[in-house]
Amino acid sequence: MKKRGVLIGVAILGVCAAAALVASGLRDRRPVLVCLGDSLTSCGGAGGHFSHWLQRFMPDVRVIDAGIGGD
Repeated sequence: MKKRGVLIGVAILGVCAAAALVASGLRDRRPVLVCLGDSLTSCGGAGGHFSHWLQRFMPDVRVIDAGIGGD
């Protein structure tokens, strides 16, 4: 019975280690650009979101839209 518990523990540890290795390889290692601003940043004008425009022209950079629209 004790041997079974040890085997289950080792199996769980192996699954967790494999999941950690896979997750570490999936990290986005691109530089990050955070867009701060008002409603023009968050909602954009006639051309759409400013962050979408930046992402289209800088595909090697992760763009985050952190603009806050107001009244």
